[in-house]
Amino acid sequence: MKVTCHEFDLPLKHTFRISREAHDVQPTFIVELEEEGHRGYGEATTNSYYGITTDSMRQSLAVVREVLENASLRSSKPDLLWSKIAPGLQADSFTLCAIDQALHDLWGKLNGKRVYQLWGLTLKDIPRSCYTIGIDSVETMIEKLNEMPGWPVYKIKLGTDQDLDIIRALREQTDAVFRV
Repeated sequence: MKVTCHEFDLPLKHTFRISREAHDVQPTFIVELEEEGHRGYGEATTNSYYGITTDSMRQSLAVVREVLENASLRSSKPDLLWSKIAPGLQADSFTLCAIDQALHDLWGKLNGKRVYQLWGLTLKDIPRSCYTIGIDSVETMIEKLNEMPGWPVYKIKLGTDQDLDIIRALREQTDAVFRV
């Protein structure tokens, strides 16, 4: 299996603010695995709170690169490969997650099926996805919510003196589930 990594700085539409930091660009690390002309992709973003950088993810990938390069998803399943690489990445669950995504994406492509089908699942009971709204002024948070209408769940970042005002104002806009 061929292993490649890609790094991108993704500009954000809005400043993403949480209680401890804010950023306008999200550095992102992509793991690409290739076998038999098919490619699987997995992604992890940097996280200063956990000390995860694109450099640290590149170094973590190097720890398990040889195992991946000598593996085949034709003769193994993603969970078996995961069990071989996970011990070497105990300190970096971000890179492990990106590799896991890439393994499953490639496995599905090699088998000509979506991963949920290979797992014997259906789409009827999938968890509802959410849209995250970072901390901002109440007015701006309302604008952000209204830019992305119709989500079944909104994840609302809080950590200000206006938290109750924020939730009350957003609740006036939608009856969707809030996660805070």
